[in-house]
Amino acid sequence: MTPKYVKRVHTIPASHPRHPSTVVSPDTELKLVVDDYAIPTAPDEGYTLVFTHGVSFNRAMWEMIIRKLLDKPEISSHIKRVLALDAVNHGDSALVNTGKLAKDKTFWLDHSKDILKVLEYFRVGPRAIGIGHSLGGGTLSHAALMAPSAFTATILIEPIIFQFAGRNQIIANETLKRPDKWASYEEAREAMIKCESGTYWTLKTTKEQEAGVYFSAPIPELPDLLAKSRQPHYYLLGQKSRVFTLKDRAVIKNISNSPGWVKILPGVGHLIPMTHPNLLVEELAAITIENIRPHQSAKL
Repeated sequence: MTPKYVKRVHTIPASHPRHPSTVVSPDTELKLVVDDYAIPTAPDEGYTLVFTHGVSFNRAMWEMIIRKLLDKPEISSHIKRVLALDAVNHGDSALVNTGKLAKDKTFWLDHSKDILKVLEYFRVGPRAIGIGHSLGGGTLSHAALMAPSAFTATILIEPIIFQFAGRNQIIANETLKRPDKWASYEEAREAMIKCESGTYWTLKTTKEQEAGVYFSAPIPELPDLLAKSRQPHYYLLGQKSRVFTLKDRAVIKNISNSPGWVKILPGVGHLIPMTHPNLLVEELAAITIENIRPHQSAKL
């Protein structure tokens, strides 16, 4: 029996050169760790899904969602590959880049270039749908603007497209205060249980690198650029999100090219992929099918 997919893990070159403040020397070359789900029965003209994660998480957060999506015949019959990457300073990418990263600096545009580097490395054609959460949503949106023909559509889940200067400073300072070393596994486990958000974390990312993302920010022009973009950008926002205010959500609705491309999910906070994976799978499936159908009609 042919498997639904074959999963491989690749370590590939990241974009180069990088912002000099983020690496130990200008000639430093970084790596990206990428999960590659290949669907053996997929048609040659099938689509590629590309997943990017938020701050303090990694590509593993997408595994269950990817599996559930590929369990849907109406999705898997049109998808030939799924890619999920760790940002250079997160997860397994952070491990392979040990000793190469500046302690607490990052540059959002480099992360966007890394996404495009993944597309280039795997020779992903124009039939690609990008799916990003939080930081990954913000960097994905900018990647799509940098290469307008790279994605058929992007699905941005609580994407960080605003600077949030005051709020980010507070979060970064709190991150740096957080303990990241424990005397034993049991002590670490107890600490994670007591911390609501910490129950989701795997500490491959240093707290300094996490704080560096908060100290950094997307370019201030990003919302205006998205408003001018002719690409389909879908926004999935949590009605109970502590990250986006009502004003923020109103801005996103205003910059969207279609009212139907912005959806507020009731009873949901910022961490949608972690807290409501089944709901998210249904939303992702619906948007994916919506973007596949025009190509099906054209083929007919």
